[in-house]
Amino acid sequence: MTRGELPLEPLPVVRNDEVGHLTQAFNRLLLKLKKQQSELELMAHHDGLTGLPNRTLLADRLAQALTRAQRSGLRVALLCIDLDGFKPVNDTLGHAAGDLALQEVARRLSATVRESDTLARIGGDEFMIVMGELDDDLAEAQLAVQTVAEKCLEALAVPMAIAGKVCQLTGSIGLVVGDGSSLAQDLRLASDEAMYLAKQAGGRRYVLAAL
Repeated sequence: MTRGELPLEPLPVVRNDEVGHLTQAFNRLLLKLKKQQSELELMAHHDGLTGLPNRTLLADRLAQALTRAQRSGLRVALLCIDLDGFKPVNDTLGHAAGDLALQEVARRLSATVRESDTLARIGGDEFMIVMGELDDDLAEAQLAVQTVAEKCLEALAVPMAIAGKVCQLTGSIGLVVGDGSSLAQDLRLASDEAMYLAKQAGGRRYVLAAL
């Protein structure tokens, strides 16, 4: 096993003696090791607070979506979501309440995306959505992405009860639609800039960027 000649798997217990007991101990240790490896892998690719994919996994999913778009000719989109009014929740109710608010936001946004899409928390109160396999027609793809953005805004607009208080959070969303020839960096930059335009315009809206 250490030389890689055998798979790292539990060994059969064929004797009820010291060798068998040692084999059982090895198997227990191996199962514990595999569980710890799975937990470490989950921590490396997911946000510890919300359980959503993190920035690292988002980058991988975006790269995969662009690769599929190159083969299929379909389009891919990126949505950048920044919460409006989150800082006052943290400042007035405390960080524990802020964490609860982020978890509720994650739950609501998760309900707006398709199973094939990726919703990620990339830090603070910022989230991103990767949408793949959109219509090859730009106008149709943009319409689909705008529909998702509207659903996100509607989901966030519903007041939430946090720490015995009613909180109102909204969102500023930047959208961009690309294709198989688009670069991930360009999509991220365009969606981020569009999000800031939405925030500068007062928030509670989305802005569609052009590549």
